[in-house]
Amino acid sequence: MSTIVRGNEIVLTGTVGGDPWWDDDVFSQADVINALAQVGRNTDVTVRVNSGGGVATEGAAIHAVFAAHKGKVNMVVEGWAASAASLFVMSGDTVTMRPGALLMIHDPSAGGWGTCDDHRRVASALDTMGGTYAQVYADRCGKSPEEVREMMRAETWLGPAEAVAQGFADAAEGDDADVPEPVAFAHVRAYARAPERIVALAKSRGWGARASLAATAAAPTRPTMEAPLPEENKPTDDKTVVTPPPKPTRRPIRSPSPRPAPPPASPR
Repeated sequence: MSTIVRGNEIVLTGTVGGDPWWDDDVFSQADVINALAQVGRNTDVTVRVNSGGGVATEGAAIHAVFAAHKGKVNMVVEGWAASAASLFVMSGDTVTMRPGALLMIHDPSAGGWGTCDDHRRVASALDTMGGTYAQVYADRCGKSPEEVREMMRAETWLGPAEAVAQGFADAAEGDDADVPEPVAFAHVRAYARAPERIVALAKSRGWGARASLAATAAAPTRPTMEAPLPEENKPTDDKTVVTPPPKPTRRPIRSPSPRPAPPPASPR
């Protein structure tokens, strides 16, 4: 379960937006609205976050929901607040980083196909989104939007002390013993500058299987705040013909087919 309400606490883990058909660990704007309704509109709330990000527009929508809450919102980053998750964390009246937590900001991205004019329109939209999200971060940390945008382009990872020093968080505190391990964000291996220890953990545990399934189910032009594929995964032969992926087929609503069974484990 990716959205849990415990008294005046809300726990958000997993992917921001996305398709729950392929990923069990998904939370959306609607989930946050329902959670806040259970807490109470005028009640102070603590939001515990461990998320590697997801759909950029969903992160912005969740930011708006928390910003409109009448009570005080205390954001606590436990594990990760990366990409789209770092965006909505900025809505907190306070932001606290637990020991070992990471906060990451970067530019939004989107996949797609079409003519060169189609791609220019997508690029223009992404540039506008990047500027808009930079303003959200800038309002929080006190930097100029231009400074923040450069940090986004560079894909910037901040630990607790760095997040506080840079103005993205207010405090870094807690006991190392109860720090949760980052959840299995399959797309971590696509981030250009993810910490080496996290990439090694993802590789050793085979994180990434569900990401390939989710990629086939997501609309190709849906904006996310995930990084493009690393350079070593891109074709280098100039004669290579790149065939765009087929358009996704919507699953039936009344009688969905069962999820595909996982492949058998390979002998070591």
